[in-house]
Amino acid sequence: MLEDEAHSEEKSVLEWLSRRYPDSPRKRLKEWFAKGRIQLNGKVIKKSHELMSDPGEQLSIGNTQAPIFSAACLPVSMLN
Repeated sequence: MLEDEAHSEEKSVLEWLSRRYPDSPRKRLKEWFAKGRIQLNGKVIKKSHELMSDPGEQLSIGNTQAPIFSAACLPVSMLN
């Protein structure tokens, strides 16, 4: 297979991510999709089955956002 053919080959986002992080189980990668941790060009991707050619460095794993709490959500004992 020529190098150009390898780069134009379409695979699912999950497949590309599995190649990039071979030590991560597919189940964990799917959980990361569900939690909004998978990003392409900084935008969250939730559909692991979307087909694309090799995304290279544009595909990344980000952190989930920390939950935002307001004082109204906290027990009174924590406010003192």
